[in-house]
Amino acid sequence: VPTPSPVIVNSNLTYALTVTNVGQFTATSVTITDTLPANVSFVTATPGCTFSGGQVTCNLGDLNSGTHSNVAIVVTPTARRTRFPAGRRPDRAHRASR
Repeated sequence: VPTPSPVIVNSNLTYALTVTNVGQFTATSVTITDTLPANVSFVTATPGCTFSGGQVTCNLGDLNSGTHSNVAIVVTPTARRTRFPAGRRPDRAHRASR
């Protein structure tokens, strides 16, 4: 769930992405790339993440089988009814398998 809820325009919104390796082997050089909606301003993200061209990219390194990694991204919504890309909401966990 995004924090805070409800989201207030021009106030920080923090959301988390979780990547879980559900495969049998170590996933190597795991990277998350998250495209931000047009109606937000990037504030900060977990160390190891960079922001460029509307995208947050996080290099997570190797992810052992059965483990996960969390990334927090902080944005400021600049307009009401900011839409996240189809199939992706701020509270949705992502899975990685290798």
